[in-house]
Amino acid sequence: MHYTNILKNALMMIFLAMGMLIVSYYTGLYNWIDINLFNERGKDMTGDYLFHEDWSSISLIKDQFDYSWLAENSTPTLIAHALGASDSKRQNTLPEMRESLSKGLRLMEVDLWLDHDKIIRCHHGPDLPRPLQDSDCTFEKALKFASENQSWLILDIKTDFSITSREILQKISNEDSSRIIFQLYKPNHIQLFKEWLKEKKLAGPIITVYMAKRSVSHIQRSLIGSGFKALTVPSYRLPAIDHNEGNGIKIFTHPTIGCKYFLEQIAYGATGFYVSSEVTPKIQSGCIQ
Repeated sequence: MHYTNILKNALMMIFLAMGMLIVSYYTGLYNWIDINLFNERGKDMTGDYLFHEDWSSISLIKDQFDYSWLAENSTPTLIAHALGASDSKRQNTLPEMRESLSKGLRLMEVDLWLDHDKIIRCHHGPDLPRPLQDSDCTFEKALKFASENQSWLILDIKTDFSITSREILQKISNEDSSRIIFQLYKPNHIQLFKEWLKEKKLAGPIITVYMAKRSVSHIQRSLIGSGFKALTVPSYRLPAIDHNEGNGIKIFTHPTIGCKYFLEQIAYGATGFYVSSEVTPKIQSGCIQ
């Protein structure tokens, strides 16, 4: 009877621990602990064993990608997030793109959505875009504006990556292709990008860990020697950066919604920032009060 009670208590403790783990996972506490205390070792385990995601094959890619857009934009490197108005009604609009340009921004990140008419809309989602209006931003309009103003378009693809990318490639000329910067979210996207380079002279892409199931440090190690030079890390995952694995890779982050965030993100090693046109002047001044 004594051993039975011990076993019951042990099982109860295990179930309680599992329950706490599940609750913390869905409330964000698990992620915070894994990022800040364990350098995302938990994420690496689940990403490897549950999702079978592996970025290490990237290290086999030895290429010289066109990162002239990095050289031509000063540090800190500022990107107009959602054309300069992320999380507002003005996001992904041409007027906001013009406003960002007037503030000196030349890197324009835009959310792209392939609608049922095969039109590539400037739209974040997850709701469907409204019926197309004459004044609405489309990929073609944004690209024309970027080309006319010696700017670059950074693509955040919100619909099926492969299908939407194929539509994009069909719409860009060889002259404009070097102003297109793809953001690549998964290992297989990198293989797709290599194939696209046989068709178009695309700018060097940004690898982003936004959808990645593996740790930031795993991806950093995989990028070493590959030729990729830009990595975007969401701000909440910046503490998981391995500063020993930098090796010339520029770290971008988002969102940067003010000086407080900017200075904290710099402290974690970020040198590129997705910003709104509104906060750009303060950040350009180094947030000197």
